[in-house]
Amino acid sequence: MDAGSTTRVLKSSGTVLSVLIPLLAAVLVALACVPADRPADGAERDPDQCDYVLLALVPGDFSQAPGSYQGRLELVYHDQSSLDAGDDAWARVMEAVSDPATRAVVVPSAPEGSSGLFEAIRAARDDIVIVAGGCPDDTLALEAFADLVVDLDWAARSKAAGRAAALLDASSILLVGKKDQSPTWERDSRRGALASSGLALSTADVDIGPQGQFDAAALKGLLQALEPGTAVIPDHPWLARALADAAMETGSLYIEGASLPWGQRYGQAQNYLDAPKAADTLALERASVGRMLFWPGDAPDAVAAALVRHTLLALDRGDGLRDGDALAASLRSVWPAGSWKVEPYLDPDSGIRARGHLMISSDPYLAGRGYLPSARKDG
Repeated sequence: MDAGSTTRVLKSSGTVLSVLIPLLAAVLVALACVPADRPADGAERDPDQCDYVLLALVPGDFSQAPGSYQGRLELVYHDQSSLDAGDDAWARVMEAVSDPATRAVVVPSAPEGSSGLFEAIRAARDDIVIVAGGCPDDTLALEAFADLVVDLDWAARSKAAGRAAALLDASSILLVGKKDQSPTWERDSRRGALASSGLALSTADVDIGPQGQFDAAALKGLLQALEPGTAVIPDHPWLARALADAAMETGSLYIEGASLPWGQRYGQAQNYLDAPKAADTLALERASVGRMLFWPGDAPDAVAAALVRHTLLALDRGDGLRDGDALAASLRSVWPAGSWKVEPYLDPDSGIRARGHLMISSDPYLAGRGYLPSARKDG
C-alpha cells in the first residue's frame, strides 16, 4: 500500500486517529502530499487535495465532463490524427508520469501511435495504470501495454445499423468513405457486418483534404442520385455531420456508421446531452422525421467521461478496472438513456476472449421517434 493509500485509510478510521499522536499524523500527511522527488516547500496543504492524479490525454474540450473529480484530473491535449515521440503532448505525458502522484493515464480517443506512447510509459513506470479507448492501433500491441482497452463494438453496431435499415424499409445501403482511406480494424468490422446484413451494399469514396475539407455540394448530389430506399452510412467520421445534413435535405435515410469526431454535434446541440433533442428539431425542420438514426451515447467525449469515472472508481476501490459491470455502471451514469452492453473482446482468429479488452454498445436513437432497442439484438 502506498503512502497516499495509507493516509486515506487512517483518515477514514476515527478510532485509529484518536490514539495517534498529532505529530505522527502530520508526518503521514506530509509523506502523502509530497512526491519523493520533490522537497516540501513549507506551504500549508489541504489534506483533501493530497490524493493521486489521473492524467487524461484528450483531443479537445473536456469541460462538459460530468461529475466532480476533486482536483485529481489533469488534462493534456493531443492532435486527433497521431502521436509521435517528438510531440509536445508525448513529452508532457512522460513528464507527468515521472511524478509518483500520477497513478493512471487514460487516453479515451487514442490516435495512431498510442501503443508507442504506452510502451514508453510502461518502461518508465511499471506500476502505472494505462486505459485506452477508441484505438485504431493494432489490438495486440495495445493489449500488451495497456491495463484496459475499451472500444465501441463496431461489428455489433453495424449489424444494428443493417437491422434498423430493414426496419425502416430500406432495400440497400450506400457506405460513403474517404478516398484512399487506410484500412483499420474499425472500418473492416463495419464493412464486414454491413455486408452480412442481407441488404444490397455499395460504396462511394470522396476526396477529403488534410484538414477535413471536402465538396459538400458533390456529397449532396451523390445522395440526390440515389435510388429510393437506399440508406446512407458514413464510413469516416469527418463525413458524418455533412452526410446527415445532406440526407435531411434530400429525404434520404441516414444511419450513423462512423461516429462524429470529438466535439462535433448534429443540429444545434451544444453538448452530447442535448444531441437527441437537437436531432429531433433538425428532423422536424427538414420534414424528415424518422429518417435519421444515430448513437448519442457513443459520442467520444461521453465515453471519455465514463472511462475517467470508471478508472477513478477502480483506483479508489483497489480493483474492478476490468469489471464489465462496473464499466457499464459508469457508462449509465454519464449516459442513462438507452441501455448499455459491455462484453470482453473476442479474437476472431483464436476465439479467445481478451479480459483486458472490453467492447461497449448502446441503443440507437431515431430522430423524432426515440430509442430503438430492437435494433440491437444479440447475434
